Amino acid sequence: MTGNPANPSQALRAKATELAAAHDVAEAVTGDILPADKVSKESKLSREELAYQFLKSIDPQAGGRFMELWQEYEENQTEAANLVHDADKLQRLDRAFEYARRYPRLDLSDFKNDAGLIIHSHMHVAARDVLRKWTTWEQRSQKFIFVIGGPGVGKGTQCSKAAAALGATHVSAGELLRNEQARPGSPFRDFITQSFEKSIPVPPILITELVQATIQHQPHEVVLLDGFPLSEQQLKFFENEVSEKYGTVSLIASDETLDRRLQERAKSSGRTDDDPKNICKRIEAFSTRSRPILDKLREREREQPFFTVDSEGQVEEVQDKCIECIKAILQHYEQI
Repeated sequence: MTGNPANPSQALRAKATELAAAHDVAEAVTGDILPADKVSKESKLSREELAYQFLKSIDPQAGGRFMELWQEYEENQTEAANLVHDADKLQRLDRAFEYARRYPRLDLSDFKNDAGLIIHSHMHVAARDVLRKWTTWEQRSQKFIFVIGGPGVGKGTQCSKAAAALGATHVSAGELLRNEQARPGSPFRDFITQSFEKSIPVPPILITELVQATIQHQPHEVVLLDGFPLSEQQLKFFENEVSEKYGTVSLIASDETLDRRLQERAKSSGRTDDDPKNICKRIEAFSTRSRPILDKLREREREQPFFTVDSEGQVEEVQDKCIECIKAILQHYEQI
């Protein structure tokens, strides 16, 4: 093999790009053949060859060139072909890791073997990095505490205090959305603003991906999710893509208490969702939309513990109760 495999030349990169493009052209005719389709390698090659024959019959010159490049890729005897094969293996590995995180119940460990087959050093290093992240992900023992309650009930205050006391990570769903709303260039800015104004939960994929991006690099084994989930759809998405190790602490207070606290907070918070004219609407919206998700979480309390805490008292009293409930949830998972 010629050249420097750690830093492919511009000419080699150009040839590899041409090979990769030609290799993918057949999919325009055959469609994407997935492992789940259980098509043998011989059958796949036959379909691809016929696809190039079809393209050659439409445009002999371009089709012929595509077929030459495809054959070079399949024979895998040139440096450019080696490079593309390595890139394919790295892409498969990276996608498998992505799917392993998204669908924890799937066994995708066989794809890890691709890392040992990569020749080019710079891609081999990248593959080892994916394996390292994958192993770290598999070894994660994080447990999640959903802290749910109406606006002004004290979720943020109690989560911050509990996180400090227990050495946990506090993630506020509302804060994540507000940060995304304020992020320059975010395609969701207007959408999140309208969701806040109408008191409608955002789609599960958006909030769950924001949560995932935040917790992925957190070292703590306990994560307090403040204000999440707000719907059964969000819960289901979380279970499929993140974890089923969770418990719930539901903070409750009267509407009068929530209104009083929000009116006071609105004087200094600067939050758009604390606009006094929206306070009653927010309280009513939470009361209506929270019932189904709270009922669903209560139904599962034997597997995923559920506790209710009255937050009408002093902050310190409520804090003691919350920490007691969180410890009970963690003890539940230690006994499994």
